[in-house]
Amino acid sequence: MKISSSDFGKAVETWAEKELCNKGSLVQQGLTTFLVLQAKPKIQGMFDQFAFLADKDGLFELESLHDNLSAALQKMKGQYTIPVINYVFDSADLDKIFEFAKEFAQ
Repeated sequence: MKISSSDFGKAVETWAEKELCNKGSLVQQGLTTFLVLQAKPKIQGMFDQFAFLADKDGLFELESLHDNLSAALQKMKGQYTIPVINYVFDSADLDKIFEFAKEFAQ
């Protein structure tokens, strides 16, 4: 399966809306929802910047992308704290993003 950087950005947005925005207290959920909605154009733009790493058709091999991002996350001791909302992103979150990515993959 292959995916474009744009569609991978959509998978991250889907994860943020369906998963991240429903975690924590109601105040955290509200703040996270605001931030996700506000950041949508920036999230997509961030992933579009990685298009130069794709193949000649502008696509990434989904399994390879997952393996490489998992390796990168492990270099960060298996987690990353998202600033402002103080959420600890880990491999379970990354796996969930890739579940959503399969919906956008070709």
